[in-house]
Amino acid sequence: MKNLLFILFLILSTSIVHSQEQENQFTNSIGMDVIPSFAVLFDGDINYLEFGYVKSLNSIDLRAKINFNKMSALNGKAFQKFDIDPDENTVFNSIYQSRRNLLISLGVAKRFRQGKLIYYFGMDTDLGLNHGDATSFIYDEVSSETIEGFGFVKSNHHSLGVTPILGAYVPLMPRVRLAVEIGVPLVYTFGDIGYINNNGELKTYDVTSRSANFNRLLNDLRICFSF
Repeated sequence: MKNLLFILFLILSTSIVHSQEQENQFTNSIGMDVIPSFAVLFDGDINYLEFGYVKSLNSIDLRAKINFNKMSALNGKAFQKFDIDPDENTVFNSIYQSRRNLLISLGVAKRFRQGKLIYYFGMDTDLGLNHGDATSFIYDEVSSETIEGFGFVKSNHHSLGVTPILGAYVPLMPRVRLAVEIGVPLVYTFGDIGYINNNGELKTYDVTSRSANFNRLLNDLRICFSF
């Protein structure tokens, strides 16, 4: 994270010193979030891809984003876990793994100029469609080897939310700029996840919850092409 913040500082400093952004003469822009690329550079994994479109109307931006990801606050959630035989180190576990998620966002933002940069603030509304499965098994806690599998259950659950945003456009080239954006998603998650208990019975876990996600305060680092 320190390396990423340092790179952001260099980009901002260079752009402010060497660029004077002209008034936006283009009304459309498309872009891609490059945060996953930095994750790879620092030995991380790509766990999402995000693309965005902005339609500019005077000082108002109409925004749309689509995000493909494998991220979930429920990843690794154990619905049922207990020792079967402490002397043998055997444990029953039923655990959730997120597989394919889709997040669609529509929003509006107000632009304003401050010095050499254009800033914006606004709100996105978010719809999340989440797919994963819960696997139930008995394993050896010491060796982590599976002794007996009980199968897995595929499930879908959903989320609705809003994300207040604050960002700035950093000019890079005449048609290319970097959108640096912070935001805190406020999320309502709902639905059930199925799993198999230690008796082989199909059970459900209610995932209904409300949360504020501060894990992605840097909401977007998006390279935008205007046309």
